[in-house]
Amino acid sequence: MLIGIIAQQFRFFATEHAIPLALGSVDDTLAAMTRLQAACWAILSLAIGGSLLGYLLTTVSPYAAGQLNLLVIGLFLGALLLGVFGLGAAVALMIHARFPSVGGGTRLRPPPPTVALRQGLLVACAVVAILLLAFFQIVDIVFIIAIILLTGLIEAYLRRQG
Repeated sequence: MLIGIIAQQFRFFATEHAIPLALGSVDDTLAAMTRLQAACWAILSLAIGGSLLGYLLTTVSPYAAGQLNLLVIGLFLGALLLGVFGLGAAVALMIHARFPSVGGGTRLRPPPPTVALRQGLLVACAVVAILLLAFFQIVDIVFIIAIILLTGLIEAYLRRQG
């Protein structure tokens, strides 16, 4: 009985939300983002991430009572993710203005600004993944190359999807 209700709700969700989203009939608010809005998001995240990184590096000790403080390490990684996302998105926006084909556009049709935000997020995730490998002392050149290649593959897949 309970499984039937869950299956019915799942079918309702799949028909109401997932199928129209896959077909592109649901309005996506990020698609209408302007270049100025994307630049503002990039600069805002860079400023917040950078200021939080500066605060954590200058005033907070990563050790509490002789042990590593995991909350501070998590905040550091989150701030690094936010800061690198902002920096990567800002750099990608500048590169897309000069070379639109890097973002999947042409000379006559520049790429949407959300592509720069996506590329900034992918770069930030790659940097944090490499830093986590270094934190656990298992970083190797093979892992670094694999993370970079995986980031490129994800970007190619997302560009191909739309």
